[in-house]
Amino acid sequence: MNSKEPVNCHSFSSPLGWISICAGSEGICQLAFRGQARPDPGEVLRDLQKLSAEFEFDPKLHRLLLQDAEAAIVEYFSKRIPVPLLPLDVRSGTAFQRDVWLSLCKIPFGETRSYLDIAKSIGKPKAPRAAGQACGRNPIALIIPCHRVIAHDGKLGGYGGGLHIKRALLDLERSA
Repeated sequence: MNSKEPVNCHSFSSPLGWISICAGSEGICQLAFRGQARPDPGEVLRDLQKLSAEFEFDPKLHRLLLQDAEAAIVEYFSKRIPVPLLPLDVRSGTAFQRDVWLSLCKIPFGETRSYLDIAKSIGKPKAPRAAGQACGRNPIALIIPCHRVIAHDGKLGGYGGGLHIKRALLDLERSA
């Protein structure tokens, strides 16, 4: 990004704690689980700027997209249905990371894949560890469903929001 990208952020409560969503001109650029306390807007923006220092907050922009994203996530939790495809901005990732994130979006609701499966799906069968690192750098949790990726031995592996969140998301999807 050449100039500062105006973004807007919104936080709301979910069954798994507070969620913050940020959107820019190309779509959702961050979704993060924030814990049980309402997140400070300054903290949300500082976390977003870790992805790219080129973001600046503008509370007047992208309100409809943020409302649509919140409504989709509320339905995900209440009706146990997939989050629909929303416009996403993944420019903060490398080409490899973006390939991994696109592959994650193809994992069906309620199913899991291994890090090796993801690496193979992008034509890099010797890179399951790198695929795992790309999952860990996913800036748009839940919508880019990195929670659906587990270790080849069936163990959960890691999750940026915490393993309790990953387990809850997988349980929710399996019970649908």
